[in-house]
Amino acid sequence: MHVPALVATVTARSPKLLSVVEGDPVLIGREGRFYPDALQKNHVPREDVERALREADCDLKDMKYAFLEADGSISVLKESAGKVTHARAPRQ
Repeated sequence: MHVPALVATVTARSPKLLSVVEGDPVLIGREGRFYPDALQKNHVPREDVERALREADCDLKDMKYAFLEADGSISVLKESAGKVTHARAPRQ
């Protein structure tokens, strides 16, 4: 069995191993505030998060959550008129 097929088979059967192999999303901002320590620890420039906000058409004050996804993209969940919407921007 080839290595990619073996990894796919094993991770399909073990959510914990899948998390180790692919990683988990990291909360990098909430309710209009960025977490500088999380940005620094994950080597995410503030400009990347600001770009994700623009691409999500979300003002900082409307940001409910911002996540650094395992694939390096940034997801922004915004709150507008009492409901949360989701947008995802690829990391440059």
